[in-house]
Amino acid sequence: MKNITILFATIAFLLSANGSFATDVNCENKVNVDVNGMVCDFCARAIEKVFSKKEEVSSIDVNLDEGKIIITMKDSQVIDNTTLTKLITDSGYDVVKINKGCDE
Repeated sequence: MKNITILFATIAFLLSANGSFATDVNCENKVNVDVNGMVCDFCARAIEKVFSKKEEVSSIDVNLDEGKIIITMKDSQVIDNTTLTKLITDSGYDVVKINKGCDE
């Protein structure tokens, strides 16, 4: 019983310290872009292809259901909003909003 109490106390501490286990500690490297016009898997692959060619980008995740592109930048690397917007609009989609860092 003592071990279970310690386990729950540890979990409660970790959750209160981080907010949740899913909290991304490196959110300052993230760029979240809300996009209109992406409706299919081909759309997602096209965006992934465009951003995978950029040396500043560590990874890219396209969420079609939410209309979001989540770009993870390499440490100390940035792409300015004008360039992000151009890359996306040149691919045929409309940028609604760009959030950089920990802002959602």
